[in-house]
Amino acid sequence: MEQSNLQGTLEEIKIVIEREEAKIKLFEALEILKLNPEFQLVIMNGYIDKLTNQLFKTLTEPTDTFDTVGTDDSIRVELEAIKGLNRYLGTKDVVGTIEREAENAKLNIETENSYRSELTKSY
Repeated sequence: MEQSNLQGTLEEIKIVIEREEAKIKLFEALEILKLNPEFQLVIMNGYIDKLTNQLFKTLTEPTDTFDTVGTDDSIRVELEAIKGLNRYLGTKDVVGTIEREAENAKLNIETENSYRSELTKSY
């Protein structure tokens, strides 16, 4: 491989590693955030747990009126929003998007570092 091509490839590897390290840093920040008592109170307990239970109760309890179609739809939209947040952050039982991307990033960094080592071995 020519020196200029090698330099370009090494620069690309550096960019990939930096992008992957940002994903790992995001997950590390999330882990710290999840330990924050205010985050637990407002988001995890207040928004995710309490609101989910309230919405589910409203959706499943019978009412005196038959005009609940619009209300039911808006409740489902709220529940989908909570589901999306859970999917992104992760739960006790489900690995979230941030964690999954961080795990993949670690593997990608290993691969890129191995590739860089192979490329620079002959130089």
